[in-house]
Amino acid sequence: MGISLPAFYPILLGYDLCLVTLQVALAYAVPKRVKIGLIFGIAINRILVN
Repeated sequence: MGISLPAFYPILLGYDLCLVTLQVALAYAVPKRVKIGLIFGIAINRILVN
């Protein structure tokens, strides 16, 4: 995984930017407690995927 990481880094960066945009949009639409749960859910998903 560590060897192929540089090749995937732009994709991961784009994915992170997409998530940040999503979180900013959700911040205005979703209560804080739900938003925190969603962020933790995304973090857990990324740990499981990686």
